[in-house]
Amino acid sequence: MIKAAIDKILELAPIEQFEIAGRKYTSNTIVPVLEPTPKTLTVHTLSGLVDYLTKGIDDLKDAKLTLHVASPVEVNLYGFIKDNSFCERPEFIKAIFESPQFAKNNYCDLENFIIGLQAFFVQTESSAALLKVIGNLRDEKVNQFEDDGRTQSVTAKSGIATKENVTVPNPVTLKPFRTFPEIAQPESLFVFRMKQQQGQAPACGLWEADNKIWKVEAIKSIAAWLQDKVPASVPIIA
Repeated sequence: MIKAAIDKILELAPIEQFEIAGRKYTSNTIVPVLEPTPKTLTVHTLSGLVDYLTKGIDDLKDAKLTLHVASPVEVNLYGFIKDNSFCERPEFIKAIFESPQFAKNNYCDLENFIIGLQAFFVQTESSAALLKVIGNLRDEKVNQFEDDGRTQSVTAKSGIATKENVTVPNPVTLKPFRTFPEIAQPESLFVFRMKQQQGQAPACGLWEADNKIWKVEAIKSIAAWLQDKVPASVPIIA
């Protein structure tokens, strides 16, 4: 109550203006009254963004526009800054990719790992090889492996009565679904690890090992895809 009363008194106090080191300040917060602008449209594909631009939905053919590839999962269409707009840059539409979530950089049980590897990754020879290794594991055999830091040799069943040593690929090149479906999903390296604690089921995990280089590749690919689809008068910043 006391704090609320003090805050109310401060709000009612007259606003004073100061100048410090040549710059003007006020004793209270001043919020400018901005011109009303339409709410930014949101789509979830690059195709939807292109449709908005090419079909003249808001009749922006004479407007100064800029496409900004902000990240592998976000592209924004901005207008130019008007002299009297308090430096507010209008945003007409944005494309947001809702990336499926896979538990990277952590261990998970075999069943969820197998499901995730098939549901959240482009199926390649590398993912197939990894699935073959994981699919042949048995609980009582996972703790029998050799590890030199780069590869792991695991005892896995081959058939019913025989066994063989399987070399686990490490690092492994995979293509998770993590950017817009219109472009090729960028591949990157992952460190694959397995472990089993006494009395528990075996667990697997993938750790990203490319220092996020895939993000740069994805942004470039998005810009290249848009370059062929949008009017030449709309510059693309990536």
